[in-house]
Amino acid sequence: MKALDERQLLSLFAAIRQTRHYVAVLLAALTGMRLGEILALKWSDIDLDCRECQVVRSVQKTDEGLSFKTPKTRRGRRTVLLPDLAVKALKVHRAQQNEERLLMGPGYQDLDLVFARPDGSIWPPMQFSGDFRRLIRRRGFNIRFHDLRHTHASQLLKAGVPI
Repeated sequence: MKALDERQLLSLFAAIRQTRHYVAVLLAALTGMRLGEILALKWSDIDLDCRECQVVRSVQKTDEGLSFKTPKTRRGRRTVLLPDLAVKALKVHRAQQNEERLLMGPGYQDLDLVFARPDGSIWPPMQFSGDFRRLIRRRGFNIRFHDLRHTHASQLLKAGVPI
């Protein structure tokens, strides 16, 4: 388990800003959401005006393929506040995604996913995680995606937010 300090986190953001992974990484680090929750997030779960999103599902891999599951507990189903940086990044991401949708035409699978593959389909968590690891290693970082959750918790503790 590793947690990035503020300087390292800003360096990571700068290193991947122009990549497909940037907004998901930003969201994980700023909210503490899990990868499966982020990949299951739909635009209908997000209220950019109120600066919040609803965590109501997660992506899981089963023998039949990828599917959505609901969180096991009430605490797992939650409202997450979005910092201004995340709201701005999500707005840009949505515009880019709409452009991709138009370019893809009728082949686009519109599942309303915030973080989908270029064709609109569910992004498998293992594939995303592996892609993330290769991407950041080429840029000199050695963390797992889940470490962003630890980074978020560490930053909250450092800011004096009670556990």
